[in-house]
Amino acid sequence: MNIPKLRFKEFSGEWGESKLGDIGSTNSGLTYSPNNVMDSNGHLVLRSSNIQNGMISYLDNVYVDCKINEKEIVRENDILLCARNGSKHLIGKSILINKEQDGFAFGAFMAVYRSESNQLVSQFFKSSKFYKQVHQHLGATINQITGKSLNSFKLFLPQKQEQQKIASFLTSIDTKIEQLNKKQQLLEEYKKAIMQKIFSQEIRFGCNKDWEIKKLRELVIFENGKAHENNIDKNGKYIVVNSKFVSSNGKVKKYSNLEITPLNKDDIVMVMSDVPNGKALAKCFYIEKDNKYTLNQRICSLKQKKSINKFLFYIINRNKYYLSFDSGVGQTNLRKDEVLNLKLSIPSSLKEQTKIANFLSSCDKKIEFVSNQLGQTKEFKKGLLQKMFV
Repeated sequence: MNIPKLRFKEFSGEWGESKLGDIGSTNSGLTYSPNNVMDSNGHLVLRSSNIQNGMISYLDNVYVDCKINEKEIVRENDILLCARNGSKHLIGKSILINKEQDGFAFGAFMAVYRSESNQLVSQFFKSSKFYKQVHQHLGATINQITGKSLNSFKLFLPQKQEQQKIASFLTSIDTKIEQLNKKQQLLEEYKKAIMQKIFSQEIRFGCNKDWEIKKLRELVIFENGKAHENNIDKNGKYIVVNSKFVSSNGKVKKYSNLEITPLNKDDIVMVMSDVPNGKALAKCFYIEKDNKYTLNQRICSLKQKKSINKFLFYIINRNKYYLSFDSGVGQTNLRKDEVLNLKLSIPSSLKEQTKIANFLSSCDKKIEFVSNQLGQTKEFKKGLLQKMFV
């Protein structure tokens, strides 16, 4: 029976099966040449890069000067989705167009779906059932879904009154997600701005002593990690600190029962090897517990010697000096001397270093709290969609 596992108690009966093509229509986007691209006086064209975290982002805009047909314009209540992309996981990424975005053009690799049920259909487009059908219809050689394929997608829909109530409820969750996204962004921007002021000494923490120039080798003890690949055990006692662990801020874990290269509380670990233009090179992680981690190869540890490592962490992490070794062509492998030759301007007062570290740590805790709220809200909504779109 086509009855969802979760629904409002005042409704009953089965949902009716439909194809997207039976209840609405699909339009393809604008094709333009490089000669049509101009400055911001042209017509804004929405592309897949403009859809970020369920919102329209205006950080990567393209403007064109060419003839645009009515069908290549988005209207309020349209669903805009990515129909073609080099990356499979971006196909099907979508957003419901609101009044502020009404009238923008959309690009050739995008599609617009229109129906009277779009408030609820837009939620279906975020469900696992939708993405399962997307991947079943991907082209054999090109990552795309055609309008014909999209129109064949099946879903179950209730009567109009129940549609409206479900859509309203899920939209309220979307609003909460959007608010948390914005709050996290603002906190991260605040932290970045305040760090610039701290490290330029525009802001001081109650100390009049001068800052001094030091090389990292004067402040820490360097140690390389060792290979753990033959000692991975999902039931292991120790977390293996590898590139994925560091680049994911500790979320992606492997374990070992052997503590081959022990890490201690207050150690800084840093990724020394990454692909061209990668996001992991010189990414750091701060160790907050003893007897919990073991260090893998191509990661180094920097042990505290003549400074507060929690303070150093904020200067070293993805430092521009280290990123300059990335040519963008071959894999970058930082050497020990290159790591330790980093020049730093630091407070001569350990007390000021501690105050700065504590302040920035408090910023991180606020960001992490909001990030966790955001993750929980997204998981809550994901669970609802799975129960509603059976």
